[in-house]
Amino acid sequence: EMRENKKESEKTERLKRVQEERWKREIQKIDLIKIEEKNMRKEALRKMEEENLKRQKEKENEEAKRKMREEAQKQKEEKRREKMERAALLNMEIKKMQEEKIEKMKIKTMKQQELLRKQQEFQRKKAEQKRIEEEELRCRVTEKIREEDAKKKEEYMIRRRCQKERRIYDQK
Repeated sequence: EMRENKKESEKTERLKRVQEERWKREIQKIDLIKIEEKNMRKEALRKMEEENLKRQKEKENEEAKRKMREEAQKQKEEKRREKMERAALLNMEIKKMQEEKIEKMKIKTMKQQELLRKQQEFQRKKAEQKRIEEEELRCRVTEKIREEDAKKKEEYMIRRRCQKERRIYDQK
């Protein structure tokens, strides 16, 4: 009976050890699953941070582009304003010169009035011719300005395209 008890006891011990081994393996599996979940969370956080950084960089790039466009627009407006001011000053100077000529003619004596009328007629024709020439000159200047603006716009578009390509290349 003692042998039988001993055998039974050994059998129970073996079963206990087998059961404990099974539990250890289950616990190890659970621990591995927890570690994998932890690693997956870390990876997800890292990816989110990368996306946030990417979005932030895109925002900064957009802001820089916007500022560049605003600056280019300001410069364009400033140049246009300066051109208009120069044209206005030129017109004022021309009018002043014409008025001075007319004033000098009025000072002449009565004997010269007929001559003065002829001269004024001549001056009017000359002024008309000058005005026509000035109008033609303005047209040519305006055309040159348009050509310069078109050339600058083309250069700007080329720079933008290069920047886009560089950015795409940098992102790759």
